[in-house]
Amino acid sequence: MNRAVSYGLRSLVPLSLLASACAPSAPDVDVDEIAGDEADALDGARFGVDISIWSGEITDAEVRCWYAGGVRHVIAGTQLERITRQQLDMAIAGGMTVDLYVYLHWNESMTAQVQHALEIAADYPQIGRLWLDAEEDTSLSRTAIEGKLTEALNACGDLECGIYTANWWWQPHMTGSTKFTNVPVWYAYYDLDPSMSTWSTQKFGGWVEPTAKQWQETYYCGIDVDKNTIFVDQPLPAAPPPLPADQPGVPAAPTGLYPDDLTKIETVYVRMLTATVPAATNYSFEVQSWNGSSWVTYTTYGATTNARKFNPALKNRVYRWRARAKDASGWGAWSDWALFEFGKATSFPPGAEPPPAEDPPEDPPAPEVPGAPTNLSPADGSTFPSGGVTLSCGAVSSADQYAFEIQYKNSSGAFTAYYTYSGSGSSRTFYPQYTGKDYRWRVRARTGGTWTPDSSWVGFHYGN
Repeated sequence: MNRAVSYGLRSLVPLSLLASACAPSAPDVDVDEIAGDEADALDGARFGVDISIWSGEITDAEVRCWYAGGVRHVIAGTQLERITRQQLDMAIAGGMTVDLYVYLHWNESMTAQVQHALEIAADYPQIGRLWLDAEEDTSLSRTAIEGKLTEALNACGDLECGIYTANWWWQPHMTGSTKFTNVPVWYAYYDLDPSMSTWSTQKFGGWVEPTAKQWQETYYCGIDVDKNTIFVDQPLPAAPPPLPADQPGVPAAPTGLYPDDLTKIETVYVRMLTATVPAATNYSFEVQSWNGSSWVTYTTYGATTNARKFNPALKNRVYRWRARAKDASGWGAWSDWALFEFGKATSFPPGAEPPPAEDPPEDPPAPEVPGAPTNLSPADGSTFPSGGVTLSCGAVSSADQYAFEIQYKNSSGAFTAYYTYSGSGSSRTFYPQYTGKDYRWRVRARTGGTWTPDSSWVGFHYGN
């Protein structure tokens, strides 16, 4: 899947990087090389691209470029909801049909991961399918993975789901399993051939025919994508309207600025973009930061397109920016200011203060997992300013080993592995290395050489 597709997993080898690491980079494939008649060349399927958090926000110009190249379908990853929604908005406005995919983490709840994706899908009736991305490395057995995939599929509810995977992952982890042949499959094979007739020699998993094939990773119209051939049930929307005609004189002030309305930026970069200004050859992006009492000039960027990416040097601040465009007649007027919050701002300009935070509803106690250890302590939602944290559970009859798995929430907002403590006792004290972080933990026990299921996750905060 496109560019590791998940926080905290850049060390894993995604399908796309595995292929590119094993072969020299290939030139981009022009749609004209696919066919003059797309319907015939793709056998009734569509030319699609999948994108992710690593692709970043996309502009109307980039989507129009895809459309001009024959792309008619976009599959967006759910790694960061803000970016996912922006990508969906632009793709739909650009005349594309759309799907979602969710990268599955085997050590997390399948149901919770799918439900998060469904929360996004609920606002987009245009979404045709949710793809379950099975490519994360794991030591789980085939039977355990089958159970987790079944749980994920059951969690899809009324939205049709499919499985994204590849032979290099399926064969070693699933050892030839044919359990999911009734589920659509989207497979990765980087042969630069958009035809799915290659399935006859590339097939695996018992599937008779694939629904989609991912056949190249590349930069397309300047955006990091994977190219796909995919069968889609949704009817094609009308073609996007052409840009309005250029008017005499200097261009109008740009519109459609993003980010705006104090958008909270969680990534290490900001991509500022506007709607395309007809006939514009240059854009200028002026940026200021709020120092607690006044706006201070940060910098002004020039660009030849309607987007500019930068990494703010000043963290935890409110920024504002505006743009203008230039055509053959000269520079036009500046747009209105657009605001965003980078990190967790400690001061807000007058009139831009966020609404007071509401007290979150109390979480129900974590459900007990049948057969897992019970009576977990500390309780979910506990806080420890400093010192040690003692994790414990009720003693399990005849247990000779307990394993306490701990994760912490990284700067990107995703839980990542911290450590797993094992020992013969049903409690464990440790001293968290990272302060000011949210942690979560769970426990299992070994009896008679067999491990119980893991308990539900229990969370706590460490530090002030």
